[in-house]
Amino acid sequence: RFIIELMRNGNVVQTPADNDLLTSLYTDEAVRFLNEAGDAPFFLFLSYNAPHTPLGVHPDFAGKSKAGRYGDAVEELDWSVGRILAALEKQRLSENTLVIFVSDNGPETRSELGDDIGSAGPFRGGKYSNWEGGVRVPAIWRWPGVIPKNQHQHELTTLMDIYPTLAHLAGAELPDRTIDGYNILPLLKDEAAAVSPYDVYYYHMLSQLQAVRKNDWKLVLPRRENSPHLRWLGRYMDTVSAPQLYDLASDPGETRNIADKHPDVVKALLAEADKGRQVLGDINRIGAGARFFDNGPPRPETYFPNVILYDSTEE
Repeated sequence: RFIIELMRNGNVVQTPADNDLLTSLYTDEAVRFLNEAGDAPFFLFLSYNAPHTPLGVHPDFAGKSKAGRYGDAVEELDWSVGRILAALEKQRLSENTLVIFVSDNGPETRSELGDDIGSAGPFRGGKYSNWEGGVRVPAIWRWPGVIPKNQHQHELTTLMDIYPTLAHLAGAELPDRTIDGYNILPLLKDEAAAVSPYDVYYYHMLSQLQAVRKNDWKLVLPRRENSPHLRWLGRYMDTVSAPQLYDLASDPGETRNIADKHPDVVKALLAEADKGRQVLGDINRIGAGARFFDNGPPRPETYFPNVILYDSTEE
């Protein structure tokens, strides 16, 4: 059971916090901050609790949606973001402020949560999965006069791109280390020659490599459900007994495994997966480019030298 505490600068100001009021409280605080911003540069990071479970919904929005409590929470978020944009307009900050609205993962889809779940639409899977419904989320970037309005960009980008993009816009130098992201300003400006900066993209769950994508080809790698190497997340995994290939251009919902029709593509993507393991690792190896939070040796509990990724004969 979650105990939600409301904190300010490390001090608990309410425990347990009223979950139904958190979205409005966060929005009030954001609006207050913008009203006091003045002409000084600012950075506002607003991470709402909603629509994370357990869901909280303000009484003014309870029962307003046809999509249950999850829909109510989303409607309150939509209204709250509108308040923030209105505050920017009121302070005449819109033309010089980049607003990014994005989720960190797909929705909860477990039926046992009742109407506290969302929908990934046409995509397979949801939160905790590396099917597209778990990782493909909408991202809205708003900057009047810089980012063209009403454009839809379908090139592959990631949350990792926010940091180098903002650094570029601020004229800041990136630190001397490998940065797992790219400046995607050309894509945001919808420049004619702009394409995704990702030649190959790797899907991990904790330390396990679960899929690899190149262009519109996605290869889902073998795994088993309830793998002990995924700890508590293992119970959300399904079994994949052999590599599965999907063409995300024609089948974004990952409904048609066409591995048997394109063995050359499967072979090429398996080779890309091996390249990724050399750098990032997998459940049975430490990657050469793996970084830890300190200078100590790799953690023994994350290293399983005798583990195979999946044995289809295992019961």
